Amino acid sequence: MAVPARCPPVNRLRLLLSGQIPYAEESDLTVHLDHCESCRLMLDELSGADPDLLAAASSDRTRFTEEASLRRVIQVLSRDPELSTIHPTPDSPSYRPPLLSPEETPARLGGCEIARLIGQGGMGLVYQAYDPALKRWVAIKILSPHLASDPVARLRFAREAQAAAAVCHENVITIHAVSELNGLPYIVMDYMPGGSLQDYLDRYGRPRWQEAARLGAEIASGLAAAHSRGLVHRDIKPSNVLLQASETRRLPGAAKIGDFGLARVADDSRLTRTGTIAGTPMYMSPEQSLGEPLDHRADLFSLGSVLYSLCTGREPFPGGTPVVVLRQVCEWTPTSIRRLNPAVPQWLAAVVERLHAKDPAHRVASAAEVAELLRHNLENPESPRILPPGRASGRRIKNRNRALAGTALLCLLVPAALMLAGSAPHAPANAGDGIADERADKVPLRAALRGHNGPVWAISFSPDGQMLATGGDDATLRLWEAASGKDSAVLTGSHSVVFTAAFSHSGEFLVSGSGDGSIRLWDVASRKERESLPHGTVSVRRVAISPDDKTIAVGGTTQDVELWDVETRSLRRALPGHRGTILAIAFATDGKMLATGDARGDIRFWDPATGAERGNFSGDPLALRALAFSPDRATLASAGSGDKDVKLWRVATRERFATLHENLSGLLCLAFSPNGSMLAAGNREGVVAIRDVPSGRTRATLQAHQGAVYALAFSRDGRTLASAGEDRLGKLWDLRGLIESRP
Repeated sequence: MAVPARCPPVNRLRLLLSGQIPYAEESDLTVHLDHCESCRLMLDELSGADPDLLAAASSDRTRFTEEASLRRVIQVLSRDPELSTIHPTPDSPSYRPPLLSPEETPARLGGCEIARLIGQGGMGLVYQAYDPALKRWVAIKILSPHLASDPVARLRFAREAQAAAAVCHENVITIHAVSELNGLPYIVMDYMPGGSLQDYLDRYGRPRWQEAARLGAEIASGLAAAHSRGLVHRDIKPSNVLLQASETRRLPGAAKIGDFGLARVADDSRLTRTGTIAGTPMYMSPEQSLGEPLDHRADLFSLGSVLYSLCTGREPFPGGTPVVVLRQVCEWTPTSIRRLNPAVPQWLAAVVERLHAKDPAHRVASAAEVAELLRHNLENPESPRILPPGRASGRRIKNRNRALAGTALLCLLVPAALMLAGSAPHAPANAGDGIADERADKVPLRAALRGHNGPVWAISFSPDGQMLATGGDDATLRLWEAASGKDSAVLTGSHSVVFTAAFSHSGEFLVSGSGDGSIRLWDVASRKERESLPHGTVSVRRVAISPDDKTIAVGGTTQDVELWDVETRSLRRALPGHRGTILAIAFATDGKMLATGDARGDIRFWDPATGAERGNFSGDPLALRALAFSPDRATLASAGSGDKDVKLWRVATRERFATLHENLSGLLCLAFSPNGSMLAAGNREGVVAIRDVPSGRTRATLQAHQGAVYALAFSRDGRTLASAGEDRLGKLWDLRGLIESRP
């Protein structure tokens, strides 16, 4: 595409900022900006100092905070978390047909033999390949075919290669070659068999604090090398940190920074559409969120967020929607690391606090200083260097209107997302208004289950209601007496987090799934392991047992739903279709329907008898975390990380018919009472909300745990609700008062 010979008039640059330029003309202007310094400076001035533009963004703010509009934006952006530039979809007039599809994998590229497709994101396809000349494995990233004719995408792809190739360091991905195939540019780079840091966190949860500090030092070293070349990465997050293989499965390998597609030289602060919606909101710095000029200290804030996630197992700014996340980044102080994980030493928590200073001037001065400090303290645990708290670590943005205007400006620059998403469907009827019933009594705590040395991820009642099972971060499965809350057995054998556990409907055996990939069957009477299914090494996140106890449904990082035969201990069939880690599985009470949900927010229905898919649809804009069938099998409840609401779906038609406005960000778990009269939901902030299903009214809201609520379960008589949380506790709540006061 030709570069415009003349500089565009100022009003065209204003229209570019406001997203009112046609796609083809936008591409021309973006190419021109990459070659014209004076226009870049003018755009900087317009984006950073034009009061009319900021006022327009501020006045237009409300329409982007409306749920329907925001949901449409999220639906587009969440199709791939790596997507930071809006591109045409197949139904768009500017769409170009693909030159290559994932099914048309080439046999060779640049002399390398292609082995398999290992990744597919918004910008490219990534293959594992073998270089016979040098006898080594490499990764080859090819620009996505539908972006081949898009100059903006090609420029970003080229920038990734140029930026990464300019940095030679052991903690930065090495670029070996750059070339083209049928007009598609590709990059040959290091192959990292350990996957990404995000993959590690999804599979194993948070590492020991020593490993978190070691990884932080390696990332900081890579950043220091990039910063010394004048580069600002702008998108440091766990999925952009890749890991070497590790001899010990639980320990992460050495870290290397990848994906320099958003990198800029430090003085290039253009606020084009390719530069504004850049990075991931929950890992952005405040100045990046507000569209202000950036330097290396923006990466340091993002490094602080990565370290926070490593130390606590959760994001520092969980939000729920992009706008909420951006406001939290600018105004909110994250929950104390040591409150969430007391094992983290004070000096490490202080480093993260300094990196999270809202004012860049109050952060640690450089990435090199961070790396040196972390390494020194790891080598000298008896005499660590203690950083004083950041003077502005908890400071709110003084000019609140300015923060809101900046957030609104970000939203103003994504009208293409609204157009691409199309018209939103009519909102379904809302069941309930979220107002607590004035007659609801306080729900008393009946017992606390203490014993796990780490967060409790799973909790399940036995069918007779006399026993509970919990699975924890300490790799143990524990059995408890439901009446007294006393610990009756500790079942060991797993080598990683026990994410999930379920009793058989007969009560004879118990199934557990772990981050080490194991699926274990336990005999309840003898408290001994029956057998371990030959599942492999991928993390198991959820298991469910069919009502006839003949089938175990398994979901995890493999992205296929697996159906295992209990009698033969063999894999009956795998159900492909999901695109992300499977985080939710539920059998209907008659066993004729299976529902599954994944980290992309998709819900799928299956016929367990035949393996046939019976329907699929989007249940959450970010990640689907929980599914529960009503006892009458007519309703499926779903909840996820993106919405604050519980959605109710008609199983027969797969249509959403109601939304329960819980106003709880980061929903993680759901449970129906045995008679279907109550529905409980838990979230990342430790809150449990209990609904009366017939009336739709909230009966009680509990601050159940310090930290996330990972699992909920009702007793057989419905009089007790069990919860499991990040605070290492299982808890039993007495619901008799709610039952007696039910309207």
